[in-house]
This record gives sequence, structure tokens and C-alpha cells, in this order.
Amino acid sequence: ATMAAPFTSASASPGSFITLLREGRAALVTSFACFKYIVFYSMIQFCGVELLYSQCAIYGNWHYLLQDLFAVLPL
Repeated sequence: ATMAAPFTSASASPGSFITLLREGRAALVTSFACFKYIVFYSMIQFCGVELLYSQCAIYGNWHYLLQDLFAVLPL
């Protein structure tokens, strides 16, 4: 019953079903956008760290901040 509760409506019109579909699609698009952001963020971090490891160097706290500001924030 708790799973079906958000999908029940007081009105029996087809308009409520269309609203439900729109909200479902919007939630799916939002989930995909968050997933892509997380993937791109981790790939930027990984590539940066691997590039520095190949040169026997590491990021400092200031470098992570700059990377977040200039490489990840525009995403």
C-alpha cells in the first residue's frame, strides 16, 4: 500500500495519469543528469591524479580546489 500511495489520485480523470507520467519522466531525467555529473567528476579527478602520478607528483589541497573550481564547476 505504501508503494501505491503516491500513484493514487482523488480524481479519476486521465489528466492525473498524464501528470504522473510527466513527473516520472522529469525524475528520470534528473537522475540521469546527476549520474552523468558524478561520472564526469570522477573521471576528471582520475585523469588528473593519474597524470600527476605518472610524473611522480601529487595534488595538494589547493590543487583540488582549483580543479573543482575550473574543471568541475562549469559542468
